[in-house]
Amino acid sequence: MSHEQAASEAGAKPSSKTKRPGKKGRSGGKQSTKSLRNPEKMIAAAREKIDNKRPKDAVVLLKRALSIQRNNAVATALLGKAYHLQRKFKEARKMIERALEVDVMEPEVHVCHGRILHSFGELDAAANAFTHALKLNPQFGEGYRELGVLLIDAGILDQATEAMIMAIKLNPQDAVAYYHLGLIKKMQGQETEAIDAYAVAVGIKPDYAEAHVNLAKIAIDHGKHELGQKSCLRAIEADPTLAQAHINMGMVLREQKKFEEAYEYAKRGAELDPQSGAAQSNYGNVLMDLHRYKEAVVAFRRAMEFQPSFATSYFNYGNALRLLHVLEKAHAAYDKALELEPERGEFQHNKGLVYQEQGQHAAALAQFRLAHELTPEHLGLEFSLARSLWNNGFYEESWEHFDAGLTGELRKPNRRFQVPRWRGEDIHDKRILVWREQGVGDEIDFARRFRQMIDTAGTVLIEADRRLVPIFQRTFPEAKLLPERLDGKNDWNRDDTDLYLPAGNLMQYFPFSQEELELATSYPDDDVEAAFACQRRGIGYEGYLTPDPERVAEMAERIAGLPDGPKVGICWRSMFSHRDRDIHYTDLEMWEPILTIPGVNFVNVQYDPREDEICAIEDQFKVKIHRWDDLDLRMDLEGAFALTSQLDLVISTSSSPNRIADAVGTEIWLMMAGASQTEQPVSGDFGLPNRMVWQRHWTEEWPVLLARVARAFKARLDAGSI
Repeated sequence: MSHEQAASEAGAKPSSKTKRPGKKGRSGGKQSTKSLRNPEKMIAAAREKIDNKRPKDAVVLLKRALSIQRNNAVATALLGKAYHLQRKFKEARKMIERALEVDVMEPEVHVCHGRILHSFGELDAAANAFTHALKLNPQFGEGYRELGVLLIDAGILDQATEAMIMAIKLNPQDAVAYYHLGLIKKMQGQETEAIDAYAVAVGIKPDYAEAHVNLAKIAIDHGKHELGQKSCLRAIEADPTLAQAHINMGMVLREQKKFEEAYEYAKRGAELDPQSGAAQSNYGNVLMDLHRYKEAVVAFRRAMEFQPSFATSYFNYGNALRLLHVLEKAHAAYDKALELEPERGEFQHNKGLVYQEQGQHAAALAQFRLAHELTPEHLGLEFSLARSLWNNGFYEESWEHFDAGLTGELRKPNRRFQVPRWRGEDIHDKRILVWREQGVGDEIDFARRFRQMIDTAGTVLIEADRRLVPIFQRTFPEAKLLPERLDGKNDWNRDDTDLYLPAGNLMQYFPFSQEELELATSYPDDDVEAAFACQRRGIGYEGYLTPDPERVAEMAERIAGLPDGPKVGICWRSMFSHRDRDIHYTDLEMWEPILTIPGVNFVNVQYDPREDEICAIEDQFKVKIHRWDDLDLRMDLEGAFALTSQLDLVISTSSSPNRIADAVGTEIWLMMAGASQTEQPVSGDFGLPNRMVWQRHWTEEWPVLLARVARAFKARLDAGSI
């Protein structure tokens, strides 16, 4: 039975053609006035029980009615309907056949018969039954409604609309007809009309759970989370056993980033409908939000088992496997999803993500191109294409798609100005505003091109993170620095600039020089040789940002107070954990090969360390990780820049401390995932002579790469070159 058919039958009315002879009672032939002896009242009460999904109670009432009026065709047909709701199909057919024998001219009998035929997929026979009922009584609204439901399932929506409108005309209080009219409008893409129809349905029947659920789904799809949440709660209140209400509630809470609350509803939805692929998939998605990937794999596996043709379940399964870094199985899952729905751009895109994480950038680019061709309106897919083009060296083509990140709110913030955007024209006599975007690490990196911008424009105004304003102003005194101010009205009306440019687009107009490009590819293949080469290349490099001299002196004094030996900064993860970023970060306990090297002073440069985490490692490895309680590396970036400038080396995952090291000229060893081969040779980075990039292969565990780093570090240490 379709979801539409499974909806509550609230509002159904008895046939206008009634044949309900009374049975003589002990009081001399007069019918009892008590409802317990009144068949018509029993039948009416039974209809309510059926409408409210209480078929067992309906059976009791109908049997009682039939004990008084054995040949009541309507009671017999409704008993068949109640049996059918209990999945007692043999008994249901028997009752319908008996009802037809008793009174073949009763329209309601034919409607009940048609419903049962419809549920068994016998659409032609069901249509004949409904049509026959309407011939017997052209004013029978329920007949039109049930015919309309059948036409919905047959996909004949225009005729279904006519049938529902006729049902409503005959019975303006038919909430079920309004509900199905809403379904039709939703299927036709007329969502405003669908909302109106659902609203009428719940106005007539406030406890109409299914109508609340569908109203909630449209609200969620249109970002009206408050309405969606309210409708879900009313649906759950009306019918706590309705799985879809819990599932939709989980969805709206996910949209609001309330993942713990969403988990409870999604879990309940899966429990209420354990064989629903959609319910299991939604549950798995919430588990993914909570980074509980292994549990998500189980949920998606169930979804595939219960609904093997549901491509999204295979897609979600692949996502979970990818985030667990089980990449070959992730490929297989995406291939199965694509086998079922080859035209889904998201499926092609995420297969590209697997190639990307395997370091197969050319294969990833092919997938991203295909994804964009299939779904050109999807800004997230286009932004992935832009980044992949960059990774493959197609810089100019990359810029054609890069702004999709702004429009899609993937490059944040996306600000709007009345003045035009700079497109590379001569602006030697113009004022230009360059505004920050993305994270602090990106902002520090983009600052590499501030000097070229200053040399190009008449006046440069730079809006930056408040914490970076002092160091930017010190380094670029010719520019005017302001702390970022996110005020749409102020942006639109400002008169202090003639043009604007997001900082992420600076490289579009000031691209890499050939010398900068060569820095990324000219490293020896051997780890140890590469480590020495990095040291030689960084000699004399002072970085591109100028720390505060007073803070530098302060940090130099602190560093001088440490024991003899190299001073090495360490950063093992980012503060901003995300399911697509976590593969690039480590746990501190994985650093044993490095931390246990004697004679080294390790200094924390991570800006959100947990004291209990560090203390546990210090105790476990018998090592000291130096840090200062009065130095807030997150808020006091001047202190972070000054401290980093006094270190001999920083070993870091992909986080802002490695960008700070670049900026002040401290040698940086950056560790990240995404190698195309095991023990992949290290490389440099564009324009940065002091940075060496180590990548781990997707089949390697982090300790394998950390052991390689430790060997190269030990060789430099033994040679006295750290």
